[in-house]
Amino acid sequence: MGLTNAERQRRWRKRHPAESLRHLHELRDEQERIRCKNIWRSDPPPLAEVEIERILRKRRTSDGNTETLVSFRGWANSFNRWLTDSELQQYHAKRSSAPK
Repeated sequence: MGLTNAERQRRWRKRHPAESLRHLHELRDEQERIRCKNIWRSDPPPLAEVEIERILRKRRTSDGNTETLVSFRGWANSFNRWLTDSELQQYHAKRSSAPK
């Protein structure tokens, strides 16, 4: 007859002390904090240098203005950005006046 599940767990814990596991969890948590910090520190792409790929959504803000969620060509979805109507018009004005 083989070992019971409880006996396997006890033997595993003897070979793998909790301290080593705690170290791995702390390392994972630190890496996650660094990754999130880098994501939030990343600036959105400057409108003068990018092309709008598509319009994803529109919403009305509490003050009555309309905002548009756009994705940029060549940029990850994490860089999608809500633009006000005036920003969207400025962007289109810059694009239409740019030399081709």
